[in-house]
Amino acid sequence: MKGITWRIIPVILVALMLAHVAYYLYANTGEIIYSAKIYRTIHKMDKLKELIKQYSQKYQDPAKLKTELVMMLNSDKNLSLDPWGNNFIIKRLSPTRWLIISKGKDKMIGTKDDITTIFRISSNYGRQRYKK
Repeated sequence: MKGITWRIIPVILVALMLAHVAYYLYANTGEIIYSAKIYRTIHKMDKLKELIKQYSQKYQDPAKLKTELVMMLNSDKNLSLDPWGNNFIIKRLSPTRWLIISKGKDKMIGTKDDITTIFRISSNYGRQRYKK
């Protein structure tokens, strides 16, 4: 009888550990999914930054640049929406500074769950326009 008892103890310990892991995953699923959405949002923002840099070099005229960016975002809904289904807010702060905002989970701008990035680009338009 003692031999059977000692063989079953490791099985019971493994079962308890698996139950603990399963409970942890169940209890933290929402947080894990939320973290994954934040990561995807940041990844999409990085793609948007690169596209804005490329378009800024290609289109020197601010009106043409805005038109082309809007057309590009309207054609690619996968890129223009954050993981919560909100459109990214993209603003040009100056000829070389841009702002991208995701409204986050609550779908409201100006709350603590917003994800924001401000970045600079070098633009011939900006250098020419402000050159004295």
